[in-house]
Amino acid sequence: MWGWLPCGLSYSLLLVAAASGSAAGGAAIMLAFGAGTLPSMLLSGLAAARLGAFLRRPGLKAAAGVLIVLFGAWTAAVPLRHAGHQTPAAGAGHTEHGHAGH
Repeated sequence: MWGWLPCGLSYSLLLVAAASGSAAGGAAIMLAFGAGTLPSMLLSGLAAARLGAFLRRPGLKAAAGVLIVLFGAWTAAVPLRHAGHQTPAAGAGHTEHGHAGH
């Protein structure tokens, strides 16, 4: 079944299997590929199921909304906090800080 997935790696291995020179060699290549990817495919399915269960928790949407509002407020506050501060022009020295004698 992995050979039908729209995946460059799968199609690459199908090409290698087809170019192997024999049906048995091609079958062995695809069998090895399937056996090698089976653990990660099973773990991905398990992880997706657990993630889905986690995302269906009742307070998660409210917590995500609060975080988005807080991040938005932080993003707006940082430039506003620095709006009154002027950086000295290049070569202007430190006269605005009382260090003109340097």
